[in-house]
Amino acid sequence: MGEIIAVTYTEKAAAELKDRVRRTCRELMTDEQRPEEERRGWERAARQLANAPVSTIHGLCARLLRENAIAAGVDPRFTVLDAMGQGMLLRETLRETLLERLRAGEESARACVARWGLGGTCDLIGLLIDARETHPELLAEEHTPESLQG
Repeated sequence: MGEIIAVTYTEKAAAELKDRVRRTCRELMTDEQRPEEERRGWERAARQLANAPVSTIHGLCARLLRENAIAAGVDPRFTVLDAMGQGMLLRETLRETLLERLRAGEESARACVARWGLGGTCDLIGLLIDARETHPELLAEEHTPESLQG
């Protein structure tokens, strides 16, 4: 049992996977057709399942980072950002980056802020970042911000 790591995308899927494995272990350990030694092995596996590394990719990475915090140069008490925290961090990063570009005199930054305002430009860039994940075809080279406005 200690040689397997199961990784899923959601907490719900991880719990479901663990539950399925637990049910299968219980079925096998109570199967009278199987030799006693094999049934004891399935019973041990069912007990060990409580500590089995079945988690999301975020959970696996967090576990590995905590186990190797010094080598990775991270605080082992770190937390994984939730969706709200990610959104707040992204918005602040966009705002700071845009302000830096304005201070540097970048014309494209000035034009965007003049047209949509600082908050609107940050919102638009955030939407483009989201679109990159959900609709990569919208970010083809032939599309420009003007062509995407319809």
